[in-house]
Amino acid sequence: MAFGLLLASSLAPAHPSLDSGYQRTTEKAFENVLWDLRFAVTQRNFRIVGRNRIGKALRERGYEDSPRAQVLEFCNLSYIRRALDLDRR
Repeated sequence: MAFGLLLASSLAPAHPSLDSGYQRTTEKAFENVLWDLRFAVTQRNFRIVGRNRIGKALRERGYEDSPRAQVLEFCNLSYIRRALDLDRR
């Protein structure tokens, strides 16, 4: 897969209907989890190409009870380059 998403959240329980992915629970601080995710992605020849700070955005809009959540978008640049060379559409 050339593109992926990771969601780091401070919420421990997952919604039952969203139980199709890989999930781990930790006692680490949110920033440490994000650092670990970024490190793991880069160690596997992927590059983070986007970051959505959805929890922060919601809290800034006045939803103080929103969880600390962030979506990291990543891709393997070698794979995506080959895919774009084959068909740029």
